[in-house]
Amino acid sequence: MADLRVTSSKLTTTPDPSGWSQVHILKSDEEKSFDSKERSGLFVVISEAGGKGAENTVAGKELLSKLQKEFFGGTIGKESESTLALLKTAVTRSLGDDAQSRGNVEIAALTLNKGAAYFVVSGGASVYVFRERNLARILGGGPQGIVSASGFPKGGDVFVIGTRGFFDTFPEEKIIGGLESD
Repeated sequence: MADLRVTSSKLTTTPDPSGWSQVHILKSDEEKSFDSKERSGLFVVISEAGGKGAENTVAGKELLSKLQKEFFGGTIGKESESTLALLKTAVTRSLGDDAQSRGNVEIAALTLNKGAAYFVVSGGASVYVFRERNLARILGGGPQGIVSASGFPKGGDVFVIGTRGFFDTFPEEKIIGGLESD
């Protein structure tokens, strides 16, 4: 198992009539810091196309609050379910009945637990891994609904989670250039 170092960076835009996006690192009330040997926080990218400025922000905060509650509270944390199943359930439940009416919502979520990485995406969100100077898409959402994956990162891996808009705006070569200059 790789010795993982957890760091994060955020890139968002200001909510406007075209939509909004938010990036958050959610933690349970008990968590004081991230420990990749056990469990990290929940890294979340969320966006919705359309809507109105202030309403977008309120809707985003409500959705994030639901996701945090579902992931860290309720049935989350029971040993009988895998971390991947718990993460997928949390995203599904946080979208709830709004999932059909809010088909323009994208979520990408990542958590680490005992050295493994767990990902869930919905809408057009995607997850990429930057490893050994190569960027590869490992998970992408779409019309199939909520999809998930897991795996064991290698030391030096960088995960990039984002929306369709992010990856349309920043082509792979720009992302690679930014990561290589770090």
